[in-house]
This record gives sequence, structure tokens and C-alpha cells, in this order.
Amino acid sequence: MKIKLDPNLIRDDGVILPPPTIPDLREVLEVAEFEVSKSTVSPCEEIQANWEIRAKQNNVNLSDFQFRLRVHYANINNDIPARGSEDFSVFKDTSLSLLARRLNSGNLWSPIGEPRQIAVEGENQIRDISQSVIDSLAFRQMNKEINGIRYLRFRSDIESTWHNNRIEYKLPLEIVINNFFNGDLDITLELYIRAELDDDNETSLEVRIESDENANFHWLEDIISLGHSATVAKTIEKLLPVIMGYVTRDAERIFLQEIRKYLTKDYLDDRRLMEVRITPSGNLGYIQFLFCLRSDASPNFGTSIVSFDGTEAINVENR
Repeated sequence: MKIKLDPNLIRDDGVILPPPTIPDLREVLEVAEFEVSKSTVSPCEEIQANWEIRAKQNNVNLSDFQFRLRVHYANINNDIPARGSEDFSVFKDTSLSLLARRLNSGNLWSPIGEPRQIAVEGENQIRDISQSVIDSLAFRQMNKEINGIRYLRFRSDIESTWHNNRIEYKLPLEIVINNFFNGDLDITLELYIRAELDDDNETSLEVRIESDENANFHWLEDIISLGHSATVAKTIEKLLPVIMGYVTRDAERIFLQEIRKYLTKDYLDDRRLMEVRITPSGNLGYIQFLFCLRSDASPNFGTSIVSFDGTEAINVENR
């Protein structure tokens, strides 16, 4: 038997709370109609969904419910009527779903009816930036930031590891304190980059850098210094998150500005950024930017699509 202990579900008194359940509304609601005008489309081609949701019981009032139309990667409309239609577009294979929840209940959304599959045939517009370009930018910025911090220096080269969802940089540093032992300081930076589809006909590009620090002196140095090296290491680890907070915010800003230069004005004039993918491949990895090309069939790039709430980002469209 296995039990998964999720710290997010444990109260202060140690009691494990059950995960939230998704209400089953199929006994009170039914989907009488749910169709899309086309099930196979070109990237960002505008199509239409039509639906009708009915109450299965006479004592059920549809006005007591809120309804949502969603593809698997974004919400199309969070407040649709029980019967209606919506124009939208997609840029990759997906499923279209209807969801419902009781008004002011705070419950999770419950799927109703069967989803409709939508296939995309054709290529999105793509712009790649190679790993060598990205790493060169990152190394240059990290060296600049670290060189500006007193008592720190590199003891070896920065290491870069690319993953499907992030880029990891390991900074092997040395703590240099006058008349004291030198200690090792290992900092790991994880860089995340994504495109966010907004509900106001814009796309934002977000870069987030997370930092983890570990200071360490040799055990013999700790003995010789009567435990002072351990105290120094702990003090440094307490101060570094504050320092690295300023460093990473500055690095995020610089990185966004440099990426923006690669997404040139001429390239963005008639395209909208839809997705960012990190693709590792040894030393030949790359970041891929997927765009939708403006056309008569998709003049607004599917402006109905909205997505999750985002943090600080920059807009990458030209107006």
C-alpha cells in the first residue's frame, strides 16, 4: 500500500486533508448539442463552436450554474450561456470541452458531455534561437553580475544543462574572505521561458529565473576555525537569497530585452507568438518560438482565447 503525502494537504496539527473532489454534475445537466464547424483546421484558422446545455430535472435552474468553454491549453470563455456559439482558433491539436460549476460555490469545474477533438494540419511559423546563442548571453550576464559582488569569484566554468521545461546553470563559486579560509559556494539558476496568451488580443513573453544556493567550507577548516566557518556559511546562505533576488530580476530583464531583439519588428508585424518550447539536444539544443501568421481566415489570431494569470512579463507584439 502506498500513500502520497502532499505537504500542501497537511494542516498545522498534522492532520492530512483529502484532495479536493470534482463534483459530478451529470445527474443534473446534459449536453443536448456540442459541435464545431470544422474538426481539422489550419494553424490559427477561425472556427465556431455551438452548444446547448439542458437541465435533466425540473427542479434544476440553469441560472444557478456557470459554464466554461475550454481547449486543453487555455480557456476560450469562462462565462458562456447555456446555449450559444463562440468563434475561436487553435494552433495545435487539442480537445474542446464544456465545463460547469454551481455559482458562488467555489467548487472545481466539472466536465459535462464529451469533448470534441480538433486536429491541426500544417506548420506554424517558427523561429529558433540556438543553445550557443542563449548560453553565450547567459554566461556573459552571469559573469557580469558575479564580478560585481565582492568576496565572490568563479573557481571553474559555468555548466549548462538543458531540459524540456527549463535551462539549468550551475555556478561553481568561491568565497574569498581576507585572513580566513576560502569556501565553496554553489549556485544553481533555473531559467523558465513561456508565452502567455492574454484575453486582450496580446501575447506576453515571460522569463523567470529561480535560484538555489549552498555554501560549504571543508570540515577541517571548520575544526581549525573552531566552528566559525560553519557560522560564516550559514550567514552567507541567509543573505544570498536577498542578493540573488536582485541579481535574478536584473538578469530576467536583460534576457527579455535580448530575446526581443531576435524577435524582430519585421517578423512580428504580421505574426503572433503562440508558444515557446525548450528543446534539449546535447550541445545543439534550441528555443523554438511558434507563431501564427495573419491571414484572411485568422485576422485576429483567435483573440477569444485567454489563459492563466501571469506574472511580470513583456509584450512581444507590435501595435
